[in-house]
Amino acid sequence: MNSLYSRQSFLGPDSEAMIADCRLGIIGLGGGGSHIVQQAAHLGIKHYVIYDPQDIEDTNLNRLVGATLADVGAPKTSVAERVIFGLHPSADIVTRTMRWQDDPEPYLRACDIIIGCVDGTQERLELEALARRYIIPLIDIGMDVHVIQPESPRMAGQIILSMPGGPCLKCFGAIPEDNVVQNAYGEAGGRPQVVWANGILASTAIGMLVDLITNWSQTLSSLPYLQYDGNAHTVLPHVRLSHMPPNSVCPHFPLGKVGPPIFRNIVQ
Repeated sequence: MNSLYSRQSFLGPDSEAMIADCRLGIIGLGGGGSHIVQQAAHLGIKHYVIYDPQDIEDTNLNRLVGATLADVGAPKTSVAERVIFGLHPSADIVTRTMRWQDDPEPYLRACDIIIGCVDGTQERLELEALARRYIIPLIDIGMDVHVIQPESPRMAGQIILSMPGGPCLKCFGAIPEDNVVQNAYGEAGGRPQVVWANGILASTAIGMLVDLITNWSQTLSSLPYLQYDGNAHTVLPHVRLSHMPPNSVCPHFPLGKVGPPIFRNIVQ
């Protein structure tokens, strides 16, 4: 084992190679995604597919890990590349400075795992549909802040593992069955986000990622949906897990509906 990763040896004798060989897709490189990039690079992942269409604004600097004042105006993807190459100069990075929906093929299809750090219900639905079609595990993270007067603002988040064949975001109740597109943000000001909450969610997602790759803890299957209480500073299994039947099969994404979509001409 490389001495660089000797302190991760408890993950298993082959863990270094398994982690290095993983091709990780990261959608969204803002507060959550920048933490994901940083931790994945330190962990030893060397193959990436990264998507984000946005340039860095000064309002991103309260949470975008790796960015500085000098980066304002540069693509968010450039900071992600700098972080990864700083640890792995020969890393394999597919960089797409655009919306992933505009050009997903063949890049996302080649990923072993995808982590979604996206805003809003609709984009989560779209990303999960792609991951299910190509039988790719998806880890979804997100947070929000709500104000319920006269109480203090309530900060909450979730980390969800959507495994092909297992419960999806709708099965978990994280997305309503009626597909109503919800605002990604609460009522505590414009687009509330803070660095520590993003870091907690991202760190937990990276923990799920490592378990997916190495199965070192052998507990992941029982903890696919975690809730973050930013006011109590806790991450716990979501209460909805206790209401789900064991070994439930997802009715929204049948395993038979996988592979590239087929288009038929219905015009007679």
